[in-house]
Amino acid sequence: MFAEDLSIFFSLETPGAVQAVVGGVSTVALFDDAYQASLDGIADASAPGAYVQTDAVPAVAQGSTVVVGARTLTVTAVEPDGHGVTFLRLRG
Repeated sequence: MFAEDLSIFFSLETPGAVQAVVGGVSTVALFDDAYQASLDGIADASAPGAYVQTDAVPAVAQGSTVVVGARTLTVTAVEPDGHGVTFLRLRG
């Protein structure tokens, strides 16, 4: 199996990288809280999400918490890419 060293991407020096606690495990995450418009601009909201190294948080599941700074968010979906990175859809 091919194993890539992803630590270069998951460094606090990487733009968007933050120290986070994911399911009780401290790790570096690439966090984004993008604006999301829906219903042709009638409704809007944020759409937080985070990319994490899959091996760093093997027990993360829907309903787990993610703490970024003073915010506590809930994982609504866990989407591994099969290459060592998992995207977490979050709700705050």
